[in-house]
Amino acid sequence: MQIVRDQRGRECGTIIWESKRTKAWTEGWITKLKEDQRSVHADFAVLVTEVLPKEISNFGSKSNVWVTNYPSIIGVVSLLRTTLMRVFEMRLLQKGRKDQFESLYRYITSTEFHQRMEAIMDSFKSMRDDLQKEKDAYQRIWAKREKQIEQVLSNTFTLRGELEGVVGELPELENLQLPDKSDKQDPLL
Repeated sequence: MQIVRDQRGRECGTIIWESKRTKAWTEGWITKLKEDQRSVHADFAVLVTEVLPKEISNFGSKSNVWVTNYPSIIGVVSLLRTTLMRVFEMRLLQKGRKDQFESLYRYITSTEFHQRMEAIMDSFKSMRDDLQKEKDAYQRIWAKREKQIEQVLSNTFTLRGELEGVVGELPELENLQLPDKSDKQDPLL
């Protein structure tokens, strides 16, 4: 039995080996090796033999048992070891993803997450309320200034009228002309 380990020494899987040096192929070898594989819980079973079944030339799979000749043994072991290490890595990744998903799910359904979301929403509501208060305050300030500007304009037109009543007609000032009936612009513009 061969235990395959990765570069970190973690066990990735096992391969059970059996070898035969006989002149004839026997189907019973496959059955016996599969039983051995089940008893030791090996990932792969490999039968190395001088005589291969008719359907296999150098190596191949027969009833989920790898069958190979002696010259091909290095290639087969390399292939199986690499496969076991990659499968092991994929299992670790899947386990990591599953663990992450479970952790995320636990967090999203937790009281802590609920409280965090409430805190965010409370902050957002507070910011929105402050912004509305600022808008309302500026609307009042702008309305007050608009009234003040209207009063200044009214007083300026009144003063001009009083002056013209005393001294006669004054030269026209572009910014103090009455707007045309068709022109609806601000007289200060």
